[in-house]
Amino acid sequence: MWYYELPLPEGLKKFSKGNPIKDEHFEEARKLWKAWDAYRKGQGPRESCLSERSWIVSIEDIKNRGYDLTARNPNRKETESLPSPVEIVVNLLEREQEILSIVEELNELLGNNKEGTEA
Repeated sequence: MWYYELPLPEGLKKFSKGNPIKDEHFEEARKLWKAWDAYRKGQGPRESCLSERSWIVSIEDIKNRGYDLTARNPNRKETESLPSPVEIVVNLLEREQEILSIVEELNELLGNNKEGTEA
């Protein structure tokens, strides 16, 4: 199976209504797809359909992954390091404690005001 990862244009964080995908964004994909099609038909070399953003996954690999067709670009360098699940949970618990403290403080303030406004 041939995969292609469509890159975001320079300076764009995501495609949206205001920044839609345009036909010219597919120029490289079309060129590589034609090379892939030629390779499948025995009319071109395998390397011509491969790039930094395109790759081939064998049917055996897909079968071994339980037929998971998720595209995982093996050529992409992981530039973003994410916190571990433990760090995320600890951070969430800290924030939850801060929020609870604020809510309790508000509750006390409202409770004091309620007593002062009742006649």
